Amino acid sequence: MCVVRTSIATDMEVTETAPHDTRLFASIVETTVISFQVQEASAEQGYLSKHNPQAVDKVGGRAFIPFKVNSRAKRDTISGTLGGRRSITSTN
Repeated sequence: MCVVRTSIATDMEVTETAPHDTRLFASIVETTVISFQVQEASAEQGYLSKHNPQAVDKVGGRAFIPFKVNSRAKRDTISGTLGGRRSITSTN
């Protein structure tokens, strides 16, 4: 994660193998919030999942992640909506 105004790398993880980066996103957000106030987090389409925007929301920020070409609107199975809006999920 990087602070846009200063280009400071706020956190990174070095791994033995090459896991999908999207699985590391939430832990990087949680580590970043220790030292920085997260207002917005931008990421590429590969990071679009149910959990990554929720991780940013949990720390008080807004996630800006573009939709994938196979994204579709889907009602949350528990409450029917997500925060009064339809949720967007990936079919991957």
